[in-house]
Amino acid sequence: VPERNAKLLNALPKQVFSKDQLFQHTASLLKNFESLKANARYKDNVLKNFPPAKTKDYQQAATILWFNGCVIETLYAFLKSAQNTDDCLAMKNLSALLNLTGFPHKSIPILKFQLEKNPKNKIILNNLGQAYYELGEMDEAMRYLTACTGYDRFNVQANNTIGHIEQSRGNTQQAIQAYSNSMNGGYNNSAASNLKKLKPDSP
Repeated sequence: VPERNAKLLNALPKQVFSKDQLFQHTASLLKNFESLKANARYKDNVLKNFPPAKTKDYQQAATILWFNGCVIETLYAFLKSAQNTDDCLAMKNLSALLNLTGFPHKSIPILKFQLEKNPKNKIILNNLGQAYYELGEMDEAMRYLTACTGYDRFNVQANNTIGHIEQSRGNTQQAIQAYSNSMNGGYNNSAASNLKKLKPDSP
């Protein structure tokens, strides 16, 4: 499991964002993305294929880019779609891509804002759990992941990550149960591999 990143964890906002603070956060993320020279080709690729004058919905553009395997371009498109809005879908998509591309500390404030409005949303709960897992804050990760599985017992991602945490803590039976729950939700290599290690006689 990831080591605890105290620096990034300590830098997280202490309070849930207001709407204005959320808008400032997403605007800052977009500005920082565009300011990096290494990102210029990704930005240019998005704007070439989806020019602002002709593109009303960058969420739709992001979906197309995602299915074409353009991960960084997808992140940029989601950043553009998330400007000056607190739309739940836009925020969930952006936070998921921030997690995926190595910025869980940037996704957590967005997710916590959304969770206040949607406290039983299993996607938000799972994404928060995954973000805290990546930052090595296992107690917080477990809190959100178990809340997610409370609403979606066989959630593939949440159960798989719970399995990793329980396994790292030496809780073999709990890990086996979590991996089994993950597999009941849908086949995934990580849960299958770890389940085989912990329970060699499993089918």
